[in-house]
Amino acid sequence: MGTANGVALGCGHTMRTLRGSSGSPRARRWFSLTAVSDQASSFSYCLVDRDSSSSSTLEFNSPRPSDSITAPLLRTTVCGPTCTVGGRPLNIPESVFAVDASGRGGIIVDSGTAVTRLKTEAYNSLRDTFASLTRNLPSSSGFAIFDKCYDLSSMQKIAVPTVSFRFAGGGTLRLRPENYLIPVDSSGKFCLAFAPTDGQLSIVGNIQQQGHVSVTI
Repeated sequence: MGTANGVALGCGHTMRTLRGSSGSPRARRWFSLTAVSDQASSFSYCLVDRDSSSSSTLEFNSPRPSDSITAPLLRTTVCGPTCTVGGRPLNIPESVFAVDASGRGGIIVDSGTAVTRLKTEAYNSLRDTFASLTRNLPSSSGFAIFDKCYDLSSMQKIAVPTVSFRFAGGGTLRLRPENYLIPVDSSGKFCLAFAPTDGQLSIVGNIQQQGHVSVTI
C-alpha cells in the first residue's frame, strides 16, 4: 500500500455543475486529489457493495493490480466504451459518446453518481438486448427512474446475461450481476440499474463501480 502525507479530506457543502467552479480547470488544478499533495502521483478507490459492513478504501501511490483493466483518460475523444450484453456488442453509433468541438459530450466515471446514465439511444439498446435475453424472468412494473424490473420473489436461483464495458486499448470490465441488477424493495423486486439521459454527457455511476478498484494516475 502506498502513502502520501499532508492530504486533507473534507465534505463539500456547496456544489455546482460540471461547468461551474468545481469543474473548472482552475479548480481541478488546485483541488484535485493528486494536486493537493506533491507526494501523490496516483490514487485509487474501491467502493464496497452497498449492503456491506466493510468500509470503502482510498489509497495513494499504491501499485496497480496485476489483473487490472486500463483505459486512458482523455480530454476529448471520438468515441466512448463499447457495451456488450450476453457477449453481444450493442449497436451504438460512435457519435453517441462523441465529444464535440466545445468539449461537451463523452462519458465520465463518477463515484458521486449512483446510477449509470447513458444517452437514450445507448440505454435503449442496452435495455432491449438485456430484456430479450431475460424473457424467462417474470417482469414487473417500473420503479422510480428504472423502467426494466423483475419480480424474483418466487425464484431461488437465476441466471442473467453478462454486462461488460470494453474500453479504448482493448481492456474489458466485466460487471458482476450485483452491479446491474439490484433490489429496490424487500419483496423481491429487482431492476436493471441503468437509466437514460437526454443530456450530452453519459456517466458511469458508483453502482457499476462497486467491488472494483478504480485507479487514476
